[in-house]
Amino acid sequence: MTTGPCKNHPEITVRRRCYTCAQFICTQCKLLLSRHYFCSERCHKRFLLRERLNAFFRPVGETLQPLWQFILPWVIEKAGARKRRDSIKALKRHDLMISFIAILLLASPLIGIALLWRQNRQLQSRLERIERLGKTAAPANHTTVPAETIHAFLKLDKPAKAMVTGSQITIEGEAPDGQIVSLVEGDWVLAVTLPKAGRFALPPVTLKPGSSQLMVQALDREGKIVALQRLAISSGRPTANYLARDLSRGSIDHKQVSLTFDGGSTDNAAVQILDILKENRLQVTIFLTGGFVQKFPDITRRLVQEGHEVGNHTWNHPHLTSFAGNKRNETLPNVTREFLQDQLDRTARLFEQVTGVKMAPFWRAPYGEHNAEIRQWAAELGYRHVGWTKGRSWQESLDTMDWVADTTSGAYHTAEEILAHLLAMTENEANGVNGGIILTHLGSHRQDGDHFYTVLPRLIAGLREKNYALVKVSELAE
Repeated sequence: MTTGPCKNHPEITVRRRCYTCAQFICTQCKLLLSRHYFCSERCHKRFLLRERLNAFFRPVGETLQPLWQFILPWVIEKAGARKRRDSIKALKRHDLMISFIAILLLASPLIGIALLWRQNRQLQSRLERIERLGKTAAPANHTTVPAETIHAFLKLDKPAKAMVTGSQITIEGEAPDGQIVSLVEGDWVLAVTLPKAGRFALPPVTLKPGSSQLMVQALDREGKIVALQRLAISSGRPTANYLARDLSRGSIDHKQVSLTFDGGSTDNAAVQILDILKENRLQVTIFLTGGFVQKFPDITRRLVQEGHEVGNHTWNHPHLTSFAGNKRNETLPNVTREFLQDQLDRTARLFEQVTGVKMAPFWRAPYGEHNAEIRQWAAELGYRHVGWTKGRSWQESLDTMDWVADTTSGAYHTAEEILAHLLAMTENEANGVNGGIILTHLGSHRQDGDHFYTVLPRLIAGLREKNYALVKVSELAE
């Protein structure tokens, strides 16, 4: 089988080709759509257009075939008549028929394109006056997302904010009930929704690579413009080099903090934690091992149903480096590319089987043991490593150490001490805990009454009182 360099990553040699353009694509680039692999949404759309045109012209060809069986002998006969110059009238008929057939064949593609255009226009029937918005539009709010920061969270002025994850954009904001909120690009309506309780969330929209000129708009029932925002977004696929970078803290310029949980072998605090998060209307990022998903499928499904972001924590939480022995993150001899990718793949497959959705494109190394080589192997599967915010000591770190159950250990801190420490960090550091990632767990072997979740409501309230936005990892600005 022929091999060649990936069109987006020349350093990778692959066999797979795009079904439409036939260019080589690696695992990181391929998109499985309509039972074929494509390099981009554009190629997928070209495939769909071709299929629609074939479906349209197939009956036309079947109709014209018997007509040709009648016309062709007639044309041959009249051509002979032309040579014999015995029928000028027949010659004129022959020329007229040939011209008509040529015009019909040339016009057929245009007819198909016109039908597709008409179908799209019918989808816009609820937004009849959208084309007028360009004349009265407010100044554009331009937000550019380079390909290397594709997971960045875009903070936009109200009524909309946008989050780009992979090649999709999700927009949500505020608008009065009874209006129609839409996202359009040129004459094409990409998504439409209706606000509920003063808020709206448009369905995820897949972005084409490159620059996109989008418009968020709201119309009342009479077609009056009540809100409008333009977005200029440049998107591209995250490269392996970008994904291989460790994310342990977001931007210190934003008062955002991400509360994260690891689920390894026990769930004895999971129900209480999820109840608290639901009561406080908070969605967080949680990293699960394959063993956790296998052992606690109901908890896993609840995480998804309540909107939490679930990342990969490997299959059975193995040591990946020699840090535990020599304090150096050297890759262990038994840890290979195949070993790590199998750990991640098995977990992701089981998670999708249990929940019906894919894992978020983030992973966390067990025990925090990782290096550039290991992160690169995970990046080849599309995962970015997410650690936690560390310092020179526990007093400067956002690792709660809530898993330590030995009360005689120097690493043990009571739940009250953990709470006081985290809230104190918001005051003591120059930038507080801006962009911080807090590490805690869905279970521990601590005695009842000293689990971290007992102080979790006060931690959430305390951070919010200090004007911190509690966000998922995918929303953490860098």
